[in-house]
Amino acid sequence: MGLTVVVYENKNNIKVDLSNRVTQVDTDTGEIYSDDIDFYKSYPKETFIAIKKRLGNISAIGNIFDEIKSIIENPNSIVLNGILYSGVHSGDTIPVTQLDSLKNELHLIKERTKGKRSSLLDDFLLNMEAVLNEARKQNNPIVFV
Repeated sequence: MGLTVVVYENKNNIKVDLSNRVTQVDTDTGEIYSDDIDFYKSYPKETFIAIKKRLGNISAIGNIFDEIKSIIENPNSIVLNGILYSGVHSGDTIPVTQLDSLKNELHLIKERTKGKRSSLLDDFLLNMEAVLNEARKQNNPIVFV
């Protein structure tokens, strides 16, 4: 068990022809789906994932939380309250409207832990930056699966 995030491809960026398929976009996640069962035979779910990153197992997420909780002063921290609050949550999202705040928070963590961060935190920051950049590129939220 652990924590994994995805960003779905924006429908406008899909590299497969969907013109003959009835598809819908989940407004909360940006995920493309269809009521047509044959759709998933032609296009596996992974076709529509722009990026998928495992952030860590339950223990790793707890360790990262402990490592940074004292340096985050914002009681509304996206990192602490939206990502690291549990090592196993799913179905949550970080909406596009919060991506700039997340970017600022990740930058702050990077600056305040420079030269003294664990490899777990270093990997977390690298993965979250990659996911954040893709979310901005796709104009889609970050989704916990």
